[in-house]
Amino acid sequence: MTDLFESMTEHHAERLAIMQESGVENAEQLAAEDLHRCEIEAVMRQCYPDGEKAAEYFRLVEKSRGKSSADRLRDDVRAAWKQRRIEEAGLA
Repeated sequence: MTDLFESMTEHHAERLAIMQESGVENAEQLAAEDLHRCEIEAVMRQCYPDGEKAAEYFRLVEKSRGKSSADRLRDDVRAAWKQRRIEEAGLA
Protein backbone atom coordinates (compact mmCIF):
# COMPACT_ATOMS: atom_id res chain seq x y z
CA MET A 1 0.00 0.00 0.00
CA THR A 2 2.94 2.34 0.52
CA ASP A 3 3.55 2.37 -3.25
CA LEU A 4 0.11 3.89 -3.86
CA PHE A 5 0.75 6.57 -1.25
CA GLU A 6 4.14 7.45 -2.74
CA SER A 7 2.77 7.52 -6.28
CA MET A 8 0.00 9.92 -5.19
CA THR A 9 2.59 12.29 -3.71
CA GLU A 10 4.66 12.14 -6.88
CA HIS A 11 1.57 12.74 -9.00
CA HIS A 12 0.68 15.85 -7.02
CA ALA A 13 4.15 17.34 -7.29
CA GLU A 14 4.32 16.68 -11.03
CA ARG A 15 0.82 18.01 -11.71
CA LEU A 16 1.48 21.14 -9.65
CA ALA A 17 4.75 21.83 -11.47
CA ILE A 18 3.07 21.48 -14.87
CA MET A 19 0.25 23.81 -13.85
CA GLN A 20 2.61 26.41 -12.41
CA GLU A 21 4.86 26.32 -15.46
CA SER A 22 1.81 26.79 -17.67
CA GLY A 23 0.70 29.82 -15.65
CA VAL A 24 -2.51 28.24 -14.38
CA GLU A 25 -4.21 30.37 -11.74
CA ASN A 26 -4.91 28.60 -8.43
CA ALA A 27 -2.48 25.84 -9.43
CA GLU A 28 -2.07 24.57 -5.86
CA GLN A 29 -5.82 24.23 -5.33
CA LEU A 30 -6.42 22.64 -8.72
CA ALA A 31 -3.54 20.20 -8.26
CA ALA A 32 -4.90 19.24 -4.83
CA GLU A 33 -8.37 18.63 -6.30
CA ASP A 34 -6.83 16.58 -9.10
CA LEU A 35 -4.84 14.56 -6.57
CA HIS A 36 -7.98 13.85 -4.57
CA ARG A 37 -9.88 12.60 -7.63
CA CYS A 38 -6.95 10.42 -8.69
CA GLU A 39 -6.53 9.07 -5.18
CA ILE A 40 -10.19 8.04 -5.04
CA GLU A 41 -9.76 6.20 -8.35
CA ALA A 42 -6.52 4.56 -7.18
CA VAL A 43 -8.07 3.34 -3.93
CA MET A 44 -11.00 1.96 -5.91
CA ARG A 45 -8.67 0.14 -8.33
CA GLN A 46 -6.48 -1.36 -5.64
CA CYS A 47 -8.95 -1.95 -2.81
CA TYR A 48 -12.48 -2.45 -4.15
CA PRO A 49 -14.31 -4.36 -2.70
CA ASP A 50 -11.82 -5.19 0.11
CA GLY A 51 -12.81 -2.82 2.91
CA GLU A 52 -9.94 -3.91 5.15
CA LYS A 53 -7.36 -3.09 2.49
CA ALA A 54 -8.94 0.34 2.09
CA ALA A 55 -9.01 0.86 5.87
CA GLU A 56 -5.28 0.15 5.97
CA TYR A 57 -4.69 2.87 3.38
CA PHE A 58 -6.91 5.35 5.25
CA ARG A 59 -4.84 4.73 8.40
CA LEU A 60 -1.71 5.65 6.44
CA VAL A 61 -3.40 8.79 5.14
CA GLU A 62 -4.48 9.79 8.65
CA LYS A 63 -0.99 9.27 10.00
CA SER A 64 0.54 11.30 7.19
CA ARG A 65 -2.02 14.04 6.50
CA GLY A 66 -4.33 14.06 9.49
CA LYS A 67 -7.80 12.89 10.43
CA SER A 68 -9.78 15.41 8.37
CA SER A 69 -7.96 14.41 5.16
CA ALA A 70 -8.50 10.72 5.88
CA ASP A 71 -12.17 11.30 6.71
CA ARG A 72 -12.75 13.23 3.49
CA LEU A 73 -11.06 10.55 1.41
CA ARG A 74 -12.92 7.77 3.22
CA ASP A 75 -16.28 9.48 2.66
CA ASP A 76 -15.58 10.09 -1.02
CA VAL A 77 -14.39 6.52 -1.59
CA ARG A 78 -17.52 5.19 0.14
CA ALA A 79 -19.65 7.30 -2.20
CA ALA A 80 -17.71 5.96 -5.19
CA TRP A 81 -18.12 2.37 -3.92
CA LYS A 82 -21.85 2.94 -3.54
CA GLN A 83 -22.05 4.31 -7.08
CA ARG A 84 -20.10 1.33 -8.42
CA ARG A 85 -22.47 -1.12 -6.69
CA ILE A 86 -25.43 0.70 -8.25
CA GLU A 87 -23.81 0.54 -11.68
CA GLU A 88 -22.90 -3.13 -11.27
CA ALA A 89 -26.50 -3.89 -10.33
CA GLY A 90 -27.63 -2.17 -13.53
CA LEU A 91 -29.57 0.49 -11.67
CA ALA A 92 -27.66 3.50 -12.97
